[in-house]
Amino acid sequence: MKVTPKKWIVLIVFIIVIFGGYFFISGFNESQRDGVISVPGLTEPVRVVRDAKNMAYIYAKNSHDVFFAQGFITAQDRLFSMEIVKLLSKGRVSELFG
Repeated sequence: MKVTPKKWIVLIVFIIVIFGGYFFISGFNESQRDGVISVPGLTEPVRVVRDAKNMAYIYAKNSHDVFFAQGFITAQDRLFSMEIVKLLSKGRVSELFG
């Protein structure tokens, strides 16, 4: 099988589209990660600290607030990817882009 210049161009364009799409989509999740967020449903103040790798550490006074904060943090970090998977499974990805 001979690799022609046309096949190389198609491969390079494909790689550029894949990486461009990744960086375009990864910019959609711009949730607030610093400062104070007021969330109804907590009984006590909760402190969330993120390390250099963006791993969240949750400090709370009771288990209800820990689990509530964990769900909130997971939704902040993964909501867009969960939405993409849902649309992919239903075959409706085009709805995301109009």
